[in-house]
Amino acid sequence: MGPELPSREDAGAFLHRRFGETASFEVTPGADGAVVRFVQAGKDGQLILVPYTARLERVEESGELTGEDEAAARQLAEVLAALHREKVFEPEMYRKKLRRDLDDMLASLDELTRHEELTEDESSEMAVKAARWWGRLRLHPGRLAPAWEGDYCSGIWACGPDVILKTGHPASGEPARDVASACFMFIERAVASLGRFDGPFRHLFLAFFGRYLEASSDTELLRVLPFHIAARALRAANDIIAKDDAGPRKRRYIDLAWNCLEQDEFRVEDLPDLLR
Repeated sequence: MGPELPSREDAGAFLHRRFGETASFEVTPGADGAVVRFVQAGKDGQLILVPYTARLERVEESGELTGEDEAAARQLAEVLAALHREKVFEPEMYRKKLRRDLDDMLASLDELTRHEELTEDESSEMAVKAARWWGRLRLHPGRLAPAWEGDYCSGIWACGPDVILKTGHPASGEPARDVASACFMFIERAVASLGRFDGPFRHLFLAFFGRYLEASSDTELLRVLPFHIAARALRAANDIIAKDDAGPRKRRYIDLAWNCLEQDEFRVEDLPDLLR
């Protein structure tokens, strides 16, 4: 069974962004993903949507990028930046979300310790580092914003240089959590294919991250991102354990989390060293 088709709301918003008003449209399954048939300005049209992961898999297999690949990464940044732009001042909700993120990180540490990927002392030291970050981040409730918090493995569709996020129930959260998940989508592919942060997925990461910084004008992002990348890396390490993968990647992600928690802010040029 393939990924769930984009909803009518998602497809309609995408068509409006691309063409303006459309008279009617329908979304149906297609051989490679989904087909959107529509009527615009009295003419019939058709677009093919493919899961974004299929685009990334093609890049991984070929080792080559197209202009559309880089444009789609930049548009993903623009879509997220637009979503995050309107802030929601609810200090208690912001702290609640941060407590959830800290709890998730501690649960990841417990699981990694249970599988002997971390010693008890290492796990305790990382927990202390994470708690210190939480104490720092909780002082910035003005960062709360509408957040996607979707599934970056199956919740994104692509059509040429455009992307569609599969929306769900409205939620508020820390924009850096969305950014960390998107960044890790490229980091993970780079490490899986080359064993290091390099190659075409490094280019996609830079295209996404650079455009997000420009589009969001989020001057605080670099100072809060290390915590959220660390949390995402620990979840990825546990995902590898769940798949019974004995490869070295989970240790790389644990090291990334450890090193991120020791940073004052995130710097792209440090990423290769953070993965060691």
